[in-house]
Amino acid sequence: MTEGELILVASLAGFAILLALVWYLDSRRRKRGDKTLGGVFGAFDEVFHPEAAKAAETREVQEELPAPSPLAGDPIRPDGTIRIELTRRKD
Repeated sequence: MTEGELILVASLAGFAILLALVWYLDSRRRKRGDKTLGGVFGAFDEVFHPEAAKAAETREVQEELPAPSPLAGDPIRPDGTIRIELTRRKD
């Protein structure tokens, strides 16, 4: 093998190891419910699957929105309080 071929094989092996490491860390993250590595795959989604990236962005924005304020036509409970129900979708 020439020196150039050796460098190519070593860089491909390093890239494969890096992908395996990211996959392993992401699978551990998903089991715990953590979102730390979400940005790593977000860049790939932005390029290869823009609809998924847009959906993830919309989901993040909706999670940060405050609870809706009561409106004039909202029903008042018998004890005089207004009840605001928040539902969280399961992904």
